[in-house]
Amino acid sequence: MLRWPSCVLSVALALAGCVRPMPRGMVDPHVLQFRAVADEAGEGTETMVVREGGNKEVLHLRKEALLTAADVRSARAGTQPQLGEATVYLTFTEEGRRKFFEATKVSVGRRLAIVVEGRLLSAPTVQHPIQGDAVITGDFTRDEARALAAKINAARKGR
Repeated sequence: MLRWPSCVLSVALALAGCVRPMPRGMVDPHVLQFRAVADEAGEGTETMVVREGGNKEVLHLRKEALLTAADVRSARAGTQPQLGEATVYLTFTEEGRRKFFEATKVSVGRRLAIVVEGRLLSAPTVQHPIQGDAVITGDFTRDEARALAAKINAARKGR
């Protein structure tokens, strides 16, 4: 049986368009992004669709991410106690906490989009500046929450 080194296999898959190689120690910024929602489409925006509660809504997101997986110290799946919904709990780095506070401070009364692997997961309205960590809830199962937490942790570690 012919065995190929994993680096050769990764390069072959990347060349075939199957995977996007990520250098060790680099964080994939597309795994998790927090982005501002714009009032209308423009040069610095991207149009995405969010599906929540059976409804579909078109939103215009700023292309620049306010936070990414690089700002997360750890992610873990859990269940929201009050509603029993699947959740992903994010613990930010010190820099991530500062960025999250600033992002929520300037976004009070506005929406902040949560983009996971290029898909708009949710865009809640910020009620007040948030100092601390974050919780992602949405229309996903416990298994999907565990998979999302694993992806965020892997992206954060550059795997």
